[in-house]
Amino acid sequence: MNILDFVSFVFGIWLVTVLIACLFQTVMYCFARLLKRDDLVDVGWGLGFVVAAFAWLALVPQISASYALILLCISMWGIRLSYHIGMRFFTKNKEDRRYVEMKDGWKYIKIRSYFQIFLLQAFLLSIIILPTAVQANITISAPIFLVLLGFILWCLGFYYQVRGDYQLGIFIQKKKKGMMKSGLWSKTRHPNYFGEMTMWWGIFIMTLTSLNPLFIIVTGIGPLLITLLLRYVSGVPMLEKHWEKTYGEEFEEYKNTVPMLIPRITTIFKDHGMERSKK
Repeated sequence: MNILDFVSFVFGIWLVTVLIACLFQTVMYCFARLLKRDDLVDVGWGLGFVVAAFAWLALVPQISASYALILLCISMWGIRLSYHIGMRFFTKNKEDRRYVEMKDGWKYIKIRSYFQIFLLQAFLLSIIILPTAVQANITISAPIFLVLLGFILWCLGFYYQVRGDYQLGIFIQKKKKGMMKSGLWSKTRHPNYFGEMTMWWGIFIMTLTSLNPLFIIVTGIGPLLITLLLRYVSGVPMLEKHWEKTYGEEFEEYKNTVPMLIPRITTIFKDHGMERSKK
């Protein structure tokens, strides 16, 4: 397959994927209008990936063994994430502050919300899941050592996200004062974001049926995008700005002693439990 044919092949897959994602987010938008809360889009984020992955399973019923494993990984991640955010969503009676601040001063809020919140997320989803969609259309699996390496990396990321969310949930339930700085939160300031990035890079490795540089570049756009988004746009910057405003000196001390995202190699597999660090 020459370069032009390959680009056309991937572009066609992306068009179908973005259509699936837009249809899903349109349904989510309709429910958001009924609930009058645009932060419902966060509940549907993980679930949207599951829908897109299974849609490709329906469109291309003859799949590779590696795609079956990827489908399992995406399902576990997406359903758990949507459940986790959904539980938080339904215990609140008001919209998340991020969306309130985002829409402040908007005109034609309903129309802008559809395009600027829901369809934007559909577009991002379609790019992030692109390696998986391409793999669905290739009936051969990646080399076994890459599938195994990618799966191990995915498991590490899944552990960090699930365990980090669990530890934070316990901390909030106990209504402790100050910042959460124990357990995995003492290894990285954002274990859940580190986990999500790691999972998508793991999935990317599991899709490497070809080590052709063009194949790697095109399919690598997905994990690169989620990494950039979490690091520079919607994840780390927004949360750390909130922490700086809320906790002041305590956050400065935390920032100076704990890595932002990637834990130190010597501590990556250590978890010291739930005891809160002393000031």
